[in-house]
Amino acid sequence: MKSNIPDPKQAIQIENLTVSYGDKIAIDDLSLRVPSGQWVLLTGPSGCGKSTLARCLNGLIPHIINARVEGKVMVEGIDTGGSSVAHIATKAGSVFQIPETQLFNRTVEEELSFGPRNLALSSKEIRDRVKFGLEAVGIENYSQELVRELSGGRSNES
Repeated sequence: MKSNIPDPKQAIQIENLTVSYGDKIAIDDLSLRVPSGQWVLLTGPSGCGKSTLARCLNGLIPHIINARVEGKVMVEGIDTGGSSVAHIATKAGSVFQIPETQLFNRTVEEELSFGPRNLALSSKEIRDRVKFGLEAVGIENYSQELVRELSGGRSNES
């Protein structure tokens, strides 16, 4: 494949992408171009690399999720390997099939710091915002609770 990266006519450009978790290869030498304005459907059996590819496109791999990445991924002209997740998020994001999987971190405090951290705010500003958020909704005592163990609440609808 002749490299034209970055090509403004392409929404997605992937060249020779290989992603592995330890010894397990999740994506092996994938090259793909998706022109601007086109739709793509990814389908395949569990474990074939669909989620890994989505995480490469939005920058979670390699910036948040530890994986070895070779090759190049560009989304709307942004090199996802060389740009911050905050910058990539101006062009790409993911909506997961199950709402509960929208949460990325183990504890309430870690989850609340996710957004400010990806805006590249200072550590002090992140701490201040997390503290404000916890206090604003009266859950200061829940900062170290595991997100997955929190109550989902109850609907008043019948």
